[in-house]
Amino acid sequence: MEDDLLPKSSKLNFWLGVASLVAVAAASVVVFLYFSHFSDALSVDQETWGQFGDYVGGILNPLFSVMALFALLYTIRLQADTIDLQAREMKSSTAELRNSAEALRLQNKHNDDARFDSRLFGLLEIHQQITSSIEIYEMRFFAYGEESRALDVPYRGIRGISYIWKNFLENELTRVARGDYPDMTNYEAIRLEVEAWSKDSWTHIGRYIKSLANILNYVAMSSAQQDRVDFAVSLIRSNLSRDEQNLMFYCAIYNGHFKASLDFIVSNRIFIEVDRRDPFLMSRTDFICESARGHNN
Repeated sequence: MEDDLLPKSSKLNFWLGVASLVAVAAASVVVFLYFSHFSDALSVDQETWGQFGDYVGGILNPLFSVMALFALLYTIRLQADTIDLQAREMKSSTAELRNSAEALRLQNKHNDDARFDSRLFGLLEIHQQITSSIEIYEMRFFAYGEESRALDVPYRGIRGISYIWKNFLENELTRVARGDYPDMTNYEAIRLEVEAWSKDSWTHIGRYIKSLANILNYVAMSSAQQDRVDFAVSLIRSNLSRDEQNLMFYCAIYNGHFKASLDFIVSNRIFIEVDRRDPFLMSRTDFICESARGHNN
């Protein structure tokens, strides 16, 4: 802005100098004409000096007044230009600040997304390690000639989860479905079965349940943008097999580790793949409502 004002300031100084020279020249001419026509020596008469003053003032005052008026108008014009330039500079600065704020907002969003993704992938990596560490053995008897031998057959990783779901389906859910709890609702009866199952199976699957609950709670309670949440939901769901989703549905309904994320799980349909063998498949919506009421109470 200062560079734009320098040429106009130089012009002002130039024209002020010209005006000063004109004023001096005009005064000199007036004095010269007076002495060349009316007197060739200095007078000692006061009246003569008065006439000289009237003569000089009458000629130079209008000239100086016009010059002062032009100087004033030029100064006003320069001030107006300065104010206009300052306004344009302020507008430009405001636009730059707005652009900087938008760039900062986008940078912060990028950083937040990067932190969210980094933590999510870290939790998923830990969960995969925990899943891989699952190891369950089933005792089977094999015939060797006239003898039968018992062997422990291992189920590791996701196969271990599938084995647990198969047993949960054939034992806990089947007992409720066949009416072993006539005085209870299905929801309450399954709660008892899940509590007993958790005590028996926690050493095998406890870390897995807590790890998955931590992931879902993290995404549910984060302040990430919706596109990042949608990405996380898709990523979590793609890392869960059908048997994992079915087993974790009942864990989410009855296990307190999922309390903070139950609404998120339901609204985003995390456990969307169902097992048609589940006798309570059509009752899952009712179970969700019962669980929500229990959490609210």
